[in-house]
Amino acid sequence: MKRAFCLTALIALLAGCKPDEPPAPSDTIDPAIVGAWQVAHSRTITGVRMLPDGNLEPTDNVHDTLTFDGTPGTVIASYLFGTQENVIDLRSDNRIKVYRINSRGGVTITGEQVPYEVRNDTLYTQTSTLRHAHRYRLQGDSLVIERIPDGNTGWTYICSKYFRRKL
Repeated sequence: MKRAFCLTALIALLAGCKPDEPPAPSDTIDPAIVGAWQVAHSRTITGVRMLPDGNLEPTDNVHDTLTFDGTPGTVIASYLFGTQENVIDLRSDNRIKVYRINSRGGVTITGEQVPYEVRNDTLYTQTSTLRHAHRYRLQGDSLVIERIPDGNTGWTYICSKYFRRKL
């Protein structure tokens, strides 16, 4: 009797197993921006807030803190999603892998993988404690991402322009 029960349970278990199915596409990504992007230009301004119409308004002590313009020999990093990010890989699993360009021109992962989701034209990232909003748009072959400044970011605005890159 025990043997028949075990055999029946085993058959039921095996019958219930299905081959692994690919994950369903997420409705919180934008397939047009999925892939690897290398920063071409980045600008950071501290002391501003973004108005609903997209214009910047000074809060106090407004100043440019960083500008990277693609000068040969200069390491370009945008700092939108991590430190020393030269290349971001927007993945279809709602993760952004952050890379830096190494001395040989290749890319090295920084170890950072940032969760993200897309709602309309806004890309949201989540750190352990904060959620950041980034407005994005495709501009020809480029991707432009702007961090929407708020009190959690010290009213810091970052705008970076990226071009596609193969990893």
